[in-house]
Amino acid sequence: MITSITVSNFQSIAHARLDLGAWTSLVGESDTGKSAIVRALYALLTNQRGDQFVRHGEREAVVSVELDDGTRIDWRKARGSSGAYLITFPDGSADGFEKTGSEVPADVRALLRMTVAVGGDEFMPGFQRQHDAPFLFADSPRRRAQVLGEFDGSNLLLLADGAIRRRQRAAQQRAAAQHEVRAQAEQALAALDWIPAAEDAYTSAAQALVRYADANAALDAGRVLRTMLTDARAEVLAHMTTLDGARVLDRVDVDALAGALAALTAARDLRAAITSAHALAAASEAAARVTVQPLPDLDAQIQRIGVLRTLHQQVERAQAAALMAYGATMTTDAEAEAAAAALAALAGEPCPVCGQPLSA
Repeated sequence: MITSITVSNFQSIAHARLDLGAWTSLVGESDTGKSAIVRALYALLTNQRGDQFVRHGEREAVVSVELDDGTRIDWRKARGSSGAYLITFPDGSADGFEKTGSEVPADVRALLRMTVAVGGDEFMPGFQRQHDAPFLFADSPRRRAQVLGEFDGSNLLLLADGAIRRRQRAAQQRAAAQHEVRAQAEQALAALDWIPAAEDAYTSAAQALVRYADANAALDAGRVLRTMLTDARAEVLAHMTTLDGARVLDRVDVDALAGALAALTAARDLRAAITSAHALAAASEAAARVTVQPLPDLDAQIQRIGVLRTLHQQVERAQAAALMAYGATMTTDAEAEAAAAALAALAGEPCPVCGQPLSA
């Protein structure tokens, strides 16, 4: 309990000391400093700012209180500076607090016990200035319920309601953030619309790769076929060299060529078996009857090689005619028998033109 208060140079009071009891009433006429005493005590309790309350002509105001345990608290407020506190304990020790700004040191508040913390604010329910509204009656119903709830625990409902509201706002903020993230994700997905087309293109490329592999295999087969054709061509060219002897004939009639070929073949085969000069004469006479006529291009005649196949029978008839001509020249039976034996020896031999076996 505060047992005394001393005020110096505060407003109209130059110096005053009041001893207080359990109940003290200040009675007097107006403008005698009653309210100044109350305001001085309030300035000490709140570390009042400003310097308009410093007595005119003085440098600082000082307010001191003594407690019933002998502790003394001094508050000094000089012009242009913040308030300073000094606590002097009964044993003579002291604690000083300089440059406090607008705060009341915690040690001072703990000694005076004039304020209570309610809902994050500090109140002085036991202190009422002259023009202050009645405690709590001027506040809102919510504020009154909050302050009174500090004493009976009903403020927990308000705290729970506040916590629920805060969580609700946080949930709404998170939902809004999630909506924003979803919108950004949808935009990102919209930018990836090309993926299905890319997948189709990839599938087409894979199919094309398979077709390429097939084409490559076909190409390899083509290379093999080309090698085979090259070999076949070489073989054809080798066979065509057999025609080189015929290329010396620039102009020969096809029918005459067939007859000459037949006569030459017969003469060649007969010359091996018949050494008679009559056979040579018959072959010479047959060759002498060949009339030389212009022959078309040899390559074109090669294309007409099929025509020569039809001359097979003519060759056989020419051979027979040659043999008959030769037989007409024979003078003895022995020679006729030799010719017949030669003809019989030719039976079954392949024709030099078409390759078919000769008949007897």
